Amino acid sequence: MSDGNEPSRPAPMVAPLLDVAGATSYALAALNAETLLVATAPEGTRNDTLNKAAFNMAQLVAGGQLPGPLVLQELGSAARANGLDDVEILRTLQSALPAGEKMPRVKAPDETEAWLNSLPRTSNPVAKPDMAPQQPATAPQAPQQQGPGPAIPEQLFNRDVALEAHRGRVQEAAKRLLKAEREAGQGKPRMIGLREFLNEPDEDVQYRISEVWPTGGRVVFAAQYKAGKSTAVGNVIRALADGSPFLGQFTTAPARRIILIDNELDQRTLRRWLRDQDVQNADAVTLIPLRGMVGAFDILDDDTRKQWAAALATTGADVIILDCLRPVLDALGLSEDKDAGRFLVTFDALLHGAGAAEALVVHHMGHGGERSRGDSRILDWPDATWKLVRQDGEDLTSPRYFSAFGRDVEVSESLLQYDPDTRHLDIIGGSRRRSKTEDALGKLLKFLSVQERPVSGNWIEKNIERGYGSQTWRDALKEGAAQGLIVKGYTGWSLAAPLPPAAEEPPEGFEGVPRA
Repeated sequence: MSDGNEPSRPAPMVAPLLDVAGATSYALAALNAETLLVATAPEGTRNDTLNKAAFNMAQLVAGGQLPGPLVLQELGSAARANGLDDVEILRTLQSALPAGEKMPRVKAPDETEAWLNSLPRTSNPVAKPDMAPQQPATAPQAPQQQGPGPAIPEQLFNRDVALEAHRGRVQEAAKRLLKAEREAGQGKPRMIGLREFLNEPDEDVQYRISEVWPTGGRVVFAAQYKAGKSTAVGNVIRALADGSPFLGQFTTAPARRIILIDNELDQRTLRRWLRDQDVQNADAVTLIPLRGMVGAFDILDDDTRKQWAAALATTGADVIILDCLRPVLDALGLSEDKDAGRFLVTFDALLHGAGAAEALVVHHMGHGGERSRGDSRILDWPDATWKLVRQDGEDLTSPRYFSAFGRDVEVSESLLQYDPDTRHLDIIGGSRRRSKTEDALGKLLKFLSVQERPVSGNWIEKNIERGYGSQTWRDALKEGAAQGLIVKGYTGWSLAAPLPPAAEEPPEGFEGVPRA
């Protein structure tokens, strides 16, 4: 009969198994305990109890600790004695046994097995000499039986108590071992007095890349979507490998070994774009393409991080570039808003283990702003933050601008020039505000050239063509006055001198001056 309302019956008696060929003492103790639970399970819990018992015992069968037929016999008999019918018993066992066999529990070590074998010969569990507690322990007493049912065999109870105590000591020893391994891998922090610290000589090179990347520093490179960050990373690699000026302006101390961990580009695209860069010292660069395999970079796992650190250390890398952060967070199930800092701290541990002093992490800006997305820790972690933005955030073809700020880093926004043949980037101008001011000044000069009399600034703002705000037109007036192109009299603004005539159209076939 299946579980339901039945008249109460006397609880079945279960005799413990003490010695069975092909079974370990530990497994027999476990089978005895599970059989007792099945035999005495209250109505409404019998199927569930049998299912759990079968799953647990199947693990021992798969681990070679119990004969399979014995498990079927003992659990089946206990369930049948407790009122379950054969059909229900068979269905439950056929469901639970295969699941348990997928997770085998292997045989205990010989010395532990010998120790367990010694327990039935006494009513008091005795600890192994080398694992005995520091203080004398009082032998546990089997609990008094409450209500109907068989008494719990004292021998079985004592065996199980000793086994659980052994498990507890093993767990405590494992925790101490893991703690020691972690501490050994991290090393102890150095303690040093201020005077000694200040007396240590400074290194000759204070910047890996002058003005923008301090020696030994971490950099977060934040870029708008499709702003050209992968191209910019190629320029960084070329500068670090060849010692060429970064962006044509910032002096670079060449790195011994640069590691690029790339999880965004297809390998064919990455190869083509880096080939265009024409890196002369290509032997100084090692690539680790991870697109499609980002989960392999699970440095949150101690063992995985140590493996990565050991592999990177063999290369002698002193600079590691990660392009980019978001796919790694996604692959590891981390929230960009809450867990980025956790990853970056672990990334620091990786750098330390690999012996790499410097790192650059590429990250996306939010679509609606110009700061790194996610956890505020992304702003606190780096020594310097680089930004790559467009003049018009929504226009993918508009000019790009670079800036950098941080500890001993302060480079204002500058216009970049892009060479599509070499993929090289160079700084050629000022900020977006400066560019708008210069463009507005040209329009302002043309506007004033057709005015018959001086005009006020307010009149200019109201009547000149739309496209810029009031602040831009005011900046243009100041710039024009600073250059001596316009003057402000008592009645308003006017040209300081007439504009030169517009250049004539070039003759047909004239190609002009090539770009520098």
